Amino acid sequence: FAMGILMSSFSLAAAVGVPISLYMAEQSGWRDAFMYLSLAGLIMAILLIFILPSLHSPNLRSKNIFKTIADIMQNKNMRSAIIASVVMICGHFMLIPFISPYFIRNCGLSQSDITGIYLYGGIATVFSAPLIGKLTDLYGAKPMFRILVYCSIPISLLMSFFPKIDLLYVYMVTIAFFVFGSGRLIPPQPLVS
Repeated sequence: FAMGILMSSFSLAAAVGVPISLYMAEQSGWRDAFMYLSLAGLIMAILLIFILPSLHSPNLRSKNIFKTIADIMQNKNMRSAIIASVVMICGHFMLIPFISPYFIRNCGLSQSDITGIYLYGGIATVFSAPLIGKLTDLYGAKPMFRILVYCSIPISLLMSFFPKIDLLYVYMVTIAFFVFGSGRLIPPQPLVS
């Protein structure tokens, strides 16, 4: 359940951050959104340096970053967890950057319609992520991961081959994409952790 809550932060960013950034891009240019996001990231990084406690793992004793990376790569469990995480995240984010240009050019949607895609998809996943976390606790990580992957494949394929269709159908399919796509990232987290 806790992983579902934690993973819903991405959904909140999609529901709030992306529409605000798209609005800013329409009003004052796309560079402003990146500038403000970079500034917010820099402020958070500085705060985290002073707020977060230092983690000292018995498996990673070196303070040299390159030695730490070498130690991680020699540990089979850590290496497998990192590779699995990268593959899952890349699988999801290979489609997300192309949502906006695809729907604008191929489906004839406007920029404000794209804002709705991220807003409604993000809101749906804010509620579905904790539910998926609870179901993962109840039924186990592996079965839930399999179910969510099998549900996300046809949705991803359908979304990748949209013709010009009604906006309501676009919203329904993209909401399902956000729910299942981000949902499939939740069950592996307890395994990776």
